[in-house]
Formats: sequence, C-alpha cells, structure tokens
Amino acid sequence: YRDLSFSVDAEEDGKKLCGAENGFAFLGGDFMVDSDLKVWITEMQSGPGLSHDSETTRENFAIVLPGIFEVLKEVRAREMSGELISEMESPNTWELIYKDNFRFTYSGGNGGS
Repeated sequence: YRDLSFSVDAEEDGKKLCGAENGFAFLGGDFMVDSDLKVWITEMQSGPGLSHDSETTRENFAIVLPGIFEVLKEVRAREMSGELISEMESPNTWELIYKDNFRFTYSGGNGGS
C-alpha cells in the first residue's frame, strides 16, 4: 500500500491553513485506484480548485459538495461512539470502498482523541 497521511495541530497549524482560530480549510488531491485497489496520489493542491469554469465541474460539484458534510458528520459521530466507519450509511452519492476484511481503527479508545 502507498500511504499518504498528515495531521495538523488544530490550534497552531489550523490558524496557518485557514487564517482563523475556529475554522477549517479544504485541501485537494488527485488520486488513482489501480485494479488491486491500491491508491496512488498523483497531485496535491493547497485547495480543491472550486472554480466553476466548466459545465462538467459545475455538475460534479453540485453532486459532491452537499454530501461531503453529511459524510464528515457521520464519520465524527462514529468516531466519538467507537463505531466502525466501514458500516456507514453512505449518504447521497458517497460510497466507502475497502478491500477484504480491512477495518478502520481508532487510537485513544472511545472518542478517538
């Protein structure tokens, strides 16, 4: 597996990313999934490129963006209760993809913090 992971300190790095004490930032990345379900990163951006300069982009954002917040809320709720993300309800057009019996685990016990 190829792994890309990073974390930010909410108080320090969060201020640098979004310029606000209680805010968040979108980051963008381009990935490819091969026939063995290995994920390969092809490009990272400091933002997701939310310009609406083409009809295709407008159509895709109209599908993707409304559901992303529902996914984030469900992930956080499951993390706080110790439930598995792999049993998400997959709101809107989002779908969790995983291989074999892989299960997400949380460090720090119940609550993930």
